[in-house]
Order: sequence, then C-alpha cells, then structure tokens
Amino acid sequence: MRKTHQNRTFAGFCVNAALVMSLAACKAQQPGNEAKQSGNESQSAAIEKQPAARVAAVKCPNSYAPLPADATDLTRNVYACVERSALLFARGPDTADTLSKAVIVKCRDPISRYVDQEAKKSGTRPQYKEPLQSWQDHALLIIAEARARRCSN
Repeated sequence: MRKTHQNRTFAGFCVNAALVMSLAACKAQQPGNEAKQSGNESQSAAIEKQPAARVAAVKCPNSYAPLPADATDLTRNVYACVERSALLFARGPDTADTLSKAVIVKCRDPISRYVDQEAKKSGTRPQYKEPLQSWQDHALLIIAEARARRCSN
C-alpha cells in the first residue's frame, strides 16, 4: 500500500514538474511574442489612422445611352447634361422623383433647344410636355441605378 502511494505521489510530482517546465518555456518565449504583439499594435494603429475606404463605391459609366454616330451636337449636349446631372443629383437625400425633376430644371435650356430643333426638322409646332417627361424618365432611371449601385461619380 505504501508503495502505491509513493508511485502516485511521484507521478503527481512528475506531472507538476512537467507543467512548471512548460510554463517556464512559455515565459522564455514570451518576449518574442511581445515584440510581435507590439509590431501588430503599431500596424493596427497605422491602419486606424488611414481614412476609411468607401464600401462598394463604384464609378458608374459617364454615358448611359449609346448615341448614333450621326447624332447632332445638340443631341449629345442634352444627353450629357441629363446623364451627368442625374449622376450628380443621385447622391442627394431627396426622392428619386424629386431629383429627376431637378435634373429637368437644370437641363431645361438644352432640352428646349433640342425640342425646337426636332420640331423645325419635322415642320411642326414644338411640343414640350412629352419630351420633358421622357427626359425626366431617363433621369429617373439613371438616378435609381446610381443609387442601387452606390456610384461614386
């Protein structure tokens, strides 16, 4: 019985000694870990100082409607005005419908000249209501797409 007790005591002593030695080995390696940790801390501090990247900030195309090669300068100007303004206004806090109306207000002059030019070609009196609504719908589509894609233009 005494021998069994001694074996158990000796086994417990060995386990404790192994545990103490492994802890001592960990302590000896700790300064190396601390150096790595301080390096990681300096890296994380540098990362924190950097400006936050925009998430999903996609640069949207400058032109949505492919124009034929024989399109007049006035036609190109109207498309450019509507599309550029729609992309710019898409970042605004108002509803898309309100912003599309703002695009039409901003581009009213080139749109009016475009309608006048088309009426002169066809020999009719200029009708502004339908073309303005059509351009507003075009602007609304661009605004909705720019917001959905989170464009950065």
